[in-house]
Amino acid sequence: MKKLLKDFMSIDLPWKIVLVGTPIAILGYVMGGPGPTEFWDPVMWIGSGIAAIGWVMMAFWK
Repeated sequence: MKKLLKDFMSIDLPWKIVLVGTPIAILGYVMGGPGPTEFWDPVMWIGSGIAAIGWVMMAFWK
């Protein structure tokens, strides 16, 4: 676990943001399922937004 955390800390910031936002979005999508969900839909959109910010940062990084 320490090696995984050490490896995570060594990658660039945009990749960190993408790797954090994507699982949040997937979790919200999977847990939301079909039909109206009042809690998981915002989780999915927040995770998607975090991942999208990471992708935009990656496009303009350095």
